[in-house]
Amino acid sequence: MLNPNFKYTNNIVRLLTKISASREIILNSPLIYTSRENLKVSEEIKKNGP
Repeated sequence: MLNPNFKYTNNIVRLLTKISASREIILNSPLIYTSRENLKVSEEIKKNGP
């Protein structure tokens, strides 16, 4: 059985909470999808010419 040798301190919990919140913002951001679509269009233009 795994017995980790660490304790959750207030600082660690606070930082983990910030990381989790930041991750959710990034995953749910519409800008990421828009950028991905723009890159696909740019790639098609480069591939097929202007």
